[in-house]
Amino acid sequence: MRYILISCFMIYFLLFTQVTLADERMKEVTINSYHVDLQQNGTKEKIHLKGNPFSKQSAYYPRIWAEIKEDSSKVRKIELGGGYKPSLKFIDYNHNQKEDILYQSSTTENESEVFNYKLISIKKDNIEEIRLPKREYMELTFKDNFYLTVKLTPQLSPLSIDISNRSKELTRLGIYSSNGKVLKEKPVINRHITSFDPIELSGGKGYGLKSKMKLSLSSSSTHLGVIETLWYFKDGKWTILKTNLM
Repeated sequence: MRYILISCFMIYFLLFTQVTLADERMKEVTINSYHVDLQQNGTKEKIHLKGNPFSKQSAYYPRIWAEIKEDSSKVRKIELGGGYKPSLKFIDYNHNQKEDILYQSSTTENESEVFNYKLISIKKDNIEEIRLPKREYMELTFKDNFYLTVKLTPQLSPLSIDISNRSKELTRLGIYSSNGKVLKEKPVINRHITSFDPIELSGGKGYGLKSKMKLSLSSSSTHLGVIETLWYFKDGKWTILKTNLM
């Protein structure tokens, strides 16, 4: 009888905990509010950034969305995903004389250099997501004397990054010999874009996006370098204006 009572108590406790957490997650909160003239017609729309917190103790939002309220009292909702520390930026990225929305949230609760993004174009009759830019081609090769060459297009000559400050780690991993000779030219390298930042361009061209791509070894997360690219949206697609290797 005692074991039956304990079992019943445990089942009740677990069910109560799950219901309580589910109730907490269901409660929506307004994270931030904005007043922006999205259509550039002299009328500011009210934009509320909302989310469902995972719990009262958590800074994570499993679901985040934006609500845009117009003069007609019509409310349009945009689902944005989940994350920590969500925010919105309003800039005309596609150069159609209307403000676009760049959504950003962090992937971790603490200071992070990896973010989630969405770029949204708001038109009078519809909402359209603009695909963020990415490189279609990149070839990475280790060379003797602790250099990493980066070929960004098949036609151009490769650029080089000095990785001698990682020589001990690269030697320990068996990619280089102790005297700097390459043993593995092409190990697996992570090459994900970690952030996008709006950049105002000169000459009245409006805004572009600067992406930051971190290069690191998949086997050990050893940092190898950073590729910064300045992108410009024109004729329905992203073009590269400038690339820096760091």
